[in-house]
Amino acid sequence: MEHKISVLLADDDRLGLVTLANGLREAGFNVHTAENGTDAVQIGLEHEPDMAVLDMKMPGLDGLEVARRLFAEKQIPFVFLTAYSEEKLVRQATREGALGYIVKPIETDQLIPIIRTSLERARDLEKLKQSQAHLHTALNANREISEAIGILVGRGHVENKDDAFEMLRRYSRKNEIKVKDAARLLVEQVSQTNHLLQQITDS
Repeated sequence: MEHKISVLLADDDRLGLVTLANGLREAGFNVHTAENGTDAVQIGLEHEPDMAVLDMKMPGLDGLEVARRLFAEKQIPFVFLTAYSEEKLVRQATREGALGYIVKPIETDQLIPIIRTSLERARDLEKLKQSQAHLHTALNANREISEAIGILVGRGHVENKDDAFEMLRRYSRKNEIKVKDAARLLVEQVSQTNHLLQQITDS
């Protein structure tokens, strides 16, 4: 069964809110509505929608603050609705991580493709973020292994890098830890020893 897109729609313009909400529901969306920023945060945290469509200016908390809280706690992507087409607001919305910026008035058939496109972009950004995190972890692990191998070879414990890596591998198997963890332990211990030697020789 296809997942129905869930949307939080927050706007203090009650007529506009009802019109857009009804239109989205007719198009097959699950819609949660709020008429002020405080309710928008509460509803968003409770229902965790796929996307938040937030009016920039609302009683209580404005759209920017609602977006900050929802993204910080639940990583809910968001677009802004506003009656203001000022460049300053556009820049501010972009800095806050908005995936879209919609100047009212807007019809449902205009909003739907914006929501779908924004969701696709949010998924792409999340995949990129995860990929970068995995790459960063791998690079750090490789860096520590390379540094540990350099220590073993440089201090004459083995003759070459292959033997050094095999030494790390034997140690990791014996102690039931990963090679990268064995490498990190060696690097940390050598660093601490060097620091202590420096303190002693400087005293």
